[in-house]
Amino acid sequence: MEPITREEKFLAAAAGQSISLPTPITRAEMFLAAAAGKDVTLPTPYTREEMFLRAIAENGGSGGGVTGEFVLCGEASEVGENAFSNRTYLTGVELPNVTSIGSHAFSQCSALTSVNMPRATSIGVEAFRECTALTSVDFPVVTEIEWVAFDGCTSLASVNCPAVTKIGKEAFRDCTSLTSVNFPALEELGVNAFWGCTSLTRADFSGSFGIAVGTFEGCTNLKTLILRDENTVCGVGATAIANTGILTAEGALTGEGFVYVTTNLYEAYVAHLAASAVPLLMGMMGMSEEEAQDAADYMARAIIRKIEDYPEICG
Repeated sequence: MEPITREEKFLAAAAGQSISLPTPITRAEMFLAAAAGKDVTLPTPYTREEMFLRAIAENGGSGGGVTGEFVLCGEASEVGENAFSNRTYLTGVELPNVTSIGSHAFSQCSALTSVNMPRATSIGVEAFRECTALTSVDFPVVTEIEWVAFDGCTSLASVNCPAVTKIGKEAFRDCTSLTSVNFPALEELGVNAFWGCTSLTRADFSGSFGIAVGTFEGCTNLKTLILRDENTVCGVGATAIANTGILTAEGALTGEGFVYVTTNLYEAYVAHLAASAVPLLMGMMGMSEEEAQDAADYMARAIIRKIEDYPEICG
């Protein structure tokens, strides 16, 4: 048998044969070496063929230590369900024509740091769940963020979605680096949407919607909640802001956090918040109904402030 060629040596190694590889190696040989389980730093960006070889190295090869950036690029108009779920080598996404991001599309992509999909209008269920390296997202025309979409994105510090009207339940749960949110077009906010966002200090909303129990559970640094709608009292009850920087878990004042509302709805907000606090105070503090009513009214007036009186905070 004739001596095997250089290319055949790499193919033999990729097939699991014990064979010494020549050096230095070419670009194409780097990917073959990675597929064979060798420790190789891969060049970027990737060609289409190299993407497949990279996938072999990650999922079908013998588990070599492969390093290097992997940025997904293309002209696709949508990203399907589970399309890139658990691709731990994926570091960036550049898909300028995508309008729809499917469920679990990038979930558990633990190395993903940057996303550019400026035309996306919807983000599916668990689409970016546990993308723990993702630090910021900018979706200028997204209108819907489905439930658990960014759950567990522990490095996510900045979110810009000015057109979003719907945020599903637990969408930003345990985003422990998130410090501020501002959703001027929001109309629907799911339960537990910001549960466990321990670094969140400010939330600013302009639309009319209800704020359910547990929405800000565990947001112990949340001290500024701004509700700008001028026509409707957003359903913010005492249990919605308990265990935050505004109220303790037992319903007591922290003395540091406040809810800001428009002047024309101030009294309506006071009445709404006080009524919701009465059963909490009776149950947690053991107060009589009369005592709870007096305490709830005092609490509501201590917490709620008029936006117009605090331009330095509310802008």
